[in-house]
Amino acid sequence: MHRKTSQLQIRVSPREKLAIHQAARASGKDVSAWVLSRLLFEERDKFELLVQQCAAPEGRSVALAELNDFLTKLKASQWKNVVQEKPSTKLGSEVENQVAAMIEYAAQIKRLDAPAWTSSIEPLNKPYFASSLLSLRMHLLVNAPAVFKRRNLFVDTSIGGRV
Repeated sequence: MHRKTSQLQIRVSPREKLAIHQAARASGKDVSAWVLSRLLFEERDKFELLVQQCAAPEGRSVALAELNDFLTKLKASQWKNVVQEKPSTKLGSEVENQVAAMIEYAAQIKRLDAPAWTSSIEPLNKPYFASSLLSLRMHLLVNAPAVFKRRNLFVDTSIGGRV
């Protein structure tokens, strides 16, 4: 955590002030924590929720697609605050590699640095293919993005496509 050494004052109406206090109280946070969470960390909370949804086997492909969309749309100015810290959800090796590869791939497309924690995740021991069709595996071997191949993940995408 960073030390808080500065103060910010804003002008609000009495009605706005009451609404802020009520919202903060309802969330169980003090006013400063609530305002900061709304302004700075809302996207981080969404990232954590999407990763958590990826952990569940049912609906995983939809959750991974939603995470991909989220990472694709994430602004460069938000990138570091959102992905710098490793998600708190415990993931299996396969999903952890998929999430890390998606982050590395999004960083590559955005010409940003991937967070350091992704490099600490060991690649899969056995190849994972996005399809069980043998006829498609050769295509996946050739066309998987390099960040996925390094993790022994074989998926296909095109520019702006989903991985």
